[in-house]
Amino acid sequence: MSKAALDAREAATYLGMCLSKVQRLSHAGIIPCRNINPGGKNAVYRYSPAALDRWLAGDGEGDAPRVLPSCSRPSRRVRECT
Repeated sequence: MSKAALDAREAATYLGMCLSKVQRLSHAGIIPCRNINPGGKNAVYRYSPAALDRWLAGDGEGDAPRVLPSCSRPSRRVRECT
């Protein structure tokens, strides 16, 4: 059974991106996500694995970029970017 919603760290691992890249894409509205803290001081995003899959495939919520923005070396581990 897969998880219904991922937090930013889990989404970064799922996508093979660093955490800061996922956060920047989320804040810019490029990656499909939902802010579960609207009106709060800090955004708290949640991600649907199915929506992320559609985004990567270029279907549904937004179009995936031609070249997936990533850190210098994509990894299955979550890394901090600068």
